[in-house]
Amino acid sequence: MALQTKTVLEHFRRDFRAADEGLRDALDKRELRREDFGEFGELFAECFGYEEYHAVRSGRRDVADVFEANGPRKLTRVAEDQGAVTTAAFLNISGNILYSAFLDRYRAEEFVFTRLITEQKGINLDGERMAGVTDIGNAMQVRDEGDPYALAGPSENWVFTPPIRDRGVIVPLTWEAVFQDRTGQLIDRASNLGYSAGIDKENRAIDAVIDENTTAHRYNWRNAGQIQTFNNNTGSHTWDNLQASNELVDHTDINAAELLFNGMTDPFTGEPVVFEPRHIIAVSALSLTVARILNSTQILTHIGGFATSGNLPAFTQANPYLGKYQPVTSRRLATRLATDTDWFLGDVTAAVVYIWAEKMNIVQAPAGNVDDFNRRIVQQFRVNERGQHYVREPRALVKSTVA
Repeated sequence: MALQTKTVLEHFRRDFRAADEGLRDALDKRELRREDFGEFGELFAECFGYEEYHAVRSGRRDVADVFEANGPRKLTRVAEDQGAVTTAAFLNISGNILYSAFLDRYRAEEFVFTRLITEQKGINLDGERMAGVTDIGNAMQVRDEGDPYALAGPSENWVFTPPIRDRGVIVPLTWEAVFQDRTGQLIDRASNLGYSAGIDKENRAIDAVIDENTTAHRYNWRNAGQIQTFNNNTGSHTWDNLQASNELVDHTDINAAELLFNGMTDPFTGEPVVFEPRHIIAVSALSLTVARILNSTQILTHIGGFATSGNLPAFTQANPYLGKYQPVTSRRLATRLATDTDWFLGDVTAAVVYIWAEKMNIVQAPAGNVDDFNRRIVQQFRVNERGQHYVREPRALVKSTVA
């Protein structure tokens, strides 16, 4: 491990900018792993020498003095002279390792809803009007001889996005974490914080899809105010995408949801919506039911209803739902739903968007902060992300309930 640390440090001394960018890129691509660098005490010793390391551990030398002796502590990621390389390299290498540890857990495979949702750049932190155009629909008209053709064109359409919120935490690099041989303590802490941040984003993604627990994500169409995602055709909710008494048991329940989906029309043209359902969203407890419906090769239908006596004729056909939809489930879904028997059919990617102003990043604290003196925090890293989920098109989802 010391050899890997020494090699990276030599790259920083030869070309600071290229080494800094290359380290971040290698960690992102998993060509290097945070485990390759050992503990931060080893990194400190490689940067400043074992004499300085032992002097700090024994209390004969202060960390801040070591940093200052090897170049001023700067936020800049580029050292202007050779004297600043050692301190800047220690801070940047440790910062990149923490960043990688954080993102490894932040991007956990189990965050299925987060991965399905499209992300787009936002500009106005207070929310903005996302403009679009409507479909023309069927605008063809009969023309009599000598008359001009009728004009047709799209209309303006828009939704208002919610304010873009900032969320984050601070990861402190303490004297103890560096100099008391608590191997992996800080890395584990960063990993746990990354996982916590991933859970938070996943829960908010689920809430936006199921429209529960908060209203911040709700559809705001043409300045009509927040409109709930699922309801019957009533008031400002001018479409029906709520199917009651439709417990998920077999293929007939999916058929009922499809019929409701196919009945929704474009608010401007009156034509059927252009979205095609791709996902079946249900809690983990229904995963076997979903698998049975989607993976069965045949469907057996009794003609004439349920037989109370005798044998009714039966019709066997190939399963039309075989592999048709992608099952989407999560252990967290049941905890977010008020009623965990509810299930959904539609296109999550078309329905919900994550708008961001600042993607996940780690920023080093400036030198001389009060925590350095009061709490012996060698360095601090602020982890933050500014973004917000919002419903772009509620007509891309249908909700089914048992009652």
